[in-house]
Amino acid sequence: MEQLNQFLNQYKLPLIITFVGLVLILSGLASQGLLASKSSKIYPGKSVVKQISPKLTNLKIDISGAVNNPGVYEMNVDDRVEQAVNRAGGFLDNVNLDFVTKNLNLSQKLTDGQKIYIPFKGENSGGVVAGVSTQGSQPSVNTASQKELEDLPSIGAVSASKIIENRPYQSLDELVTKKVLSKSVFNKIKDLISL
Repeated sequence: MEQLNQFLNQYKLPLIITFVGLVLILSGLASQGLLASKSSKIYPGKSVVKQISPKLTNLKIDISGAVNNPGVYEMNVDDRVEQAVNRAGGFLDNVNLDFVTKNLNLSQKLTDGQKIYIPFKGENSGGVVAGVSTQGSQPSVNTASQKELEDLPSIGAVSASKIIENRPYQSLDELVTKKVLSKSVFNKIKDLISL
């Protein structure tokens, strides 16, 4: 017994330091495990966040005219007009190819609720094509070039660029509501433009 007391007195400090070190290491490991399990309860995973604010993944479009299967189709949010035409069975043989090659933007992104009309050969193409009205020779705010827009009264290079950057438009009024044009400028051109 005396030998044990002598050993403890001689190595008391190193033994205490070792014991305290082991306690600190074990408590650190235990607290990390405890914190990890608590954090998973406090901070839900990404799937819970997605359930709270789901991202739009599908949209519906209406395609008609010179396509094989006109109708309403559910499309992916990243799809283009080309995918909509393919989904509708492609163009009919009597499609107005001149109009399609000059006016239909097959790479245009689709928007929810969009109407796409493909005119037939010989048909006056005054209608809605890929969300764009093509009546008369009025420039379309959804497809007109920078120069065509600049040819309008009160529209300069800056306004034309803003019109192009904020496409597509579902109605002409969006030129004002999206703050692309002032109400006074819009009133000057509203009868000279189309969708």
